Amino acid sequence: MLRKAYDSLKPLLLKGQAVDSDGNPLEGVKIQISWSTAGFLIGLPMDHNKTTWVTSNKKGEWTFKLDKPDQVSIRTAQKDGYAFDLRQSLERDMVVLGGQRRRSEYPSTVVMRKKMQEVLLLGNDNNSIGELYLWAVQGKGKQVNVDILADYENRKNPEYTDLRISVSFDSTNACWTLTFMAPDGYGGLINRTEQLFEAPKAEYVQEVAFKVAIKDRVPEENSYLYLRSRKQGLYTRVKYNYDFREVPEDGLIFRVYLVAVTNPYGERSFEDATGLRKYIFAQDEMIEDAKKAIRSGTLPKKPENLEKHLQERNKILEDQWRNPNR
Repeated sequence: MLRKAYDSLKPLLLKGQAVDSDGNPLEGVKIQISWSTAGFLIGLPMDHNKTTWVTSNKKGEWTFKLDKPDQVSIRTAQKDGYAFDLRQSLERDMVVLGGQRRRSEYPSTVVMRKKMQEVLLLGNDNNSIGELYLWAVQGKGKQVNVDILADYENRKNPEYTDLRISVSFDSTNACWTLTFMAPDGYGGLINRTEQLFEAPKAEYVQEVAFKVAIKDRVPEENSYLYLRSRKQGLYTRVKYNYDFREVPEDGLIFRVYLVAVTNPYGERSFEDATGLRKYIFAQDEMIEDAKKAIRSGTLPKKPENLEKHLQERNKILEDQWRNPNR
């Protein structure tokens, strides 16, 4: 039976195209394909997690063929000046295959967005769940103030309120009212469902509120607030989600989770220099210096060449740490 199943497997062909955010073809995009074959059905060694790179041509087209396929997926894509946009790619039917397949050919679109100038952002939004900020008991309201510069230990005693979150319960309609406010008067906020890498220029409002009915299914995907606050005009991207939970002693509770990144230079870019965070000592120093400048009412000085600055500064700080008596 296993031999028959193996022999019946037909070659699989991925026929894809690499495009930019506007749908224009991109040449020279390197796409990493993760794959495995079904040889295990007849006793051949397992070959999971094999990878192959393919490159798009002038029309953005690329192909990948696999005999006796088991699983195939597009892992990532690379091109100088661009970043792999996983979300848009998935929305355009990027292929992730496993198990049964009904066809031998599959089209797939890889979307690459134009990268902005990288910045060492304050915060890190790699956490897909976020941190719990608000816990409201059914029948009661609650309000919290958010300081975008506060670390986890100091979050409950903010020095400044960039964002205010309040929630109240409407027992008549069995729903919660969730409200986000920008109270400092220096900008405002915008509520969006998509993750932007550049904050909007205009259309900021002081308050965003909406009702969440208990009977409604709580959204699994994150939503985003784009916040402009403080007299320096700092831009922050806040990723948030919420859910319900039944607690024996309190009944139904409403929880709000947040995670945020802030551009410390008063710019609208959220292109995080993730690859440069390996310079741990210099990164920590720059972040602390940026926070001190912002708290004093100014903006930190931006390095002309961020990578060169981090490399040189990290080498000095690392040497001081290893040789404290030198």
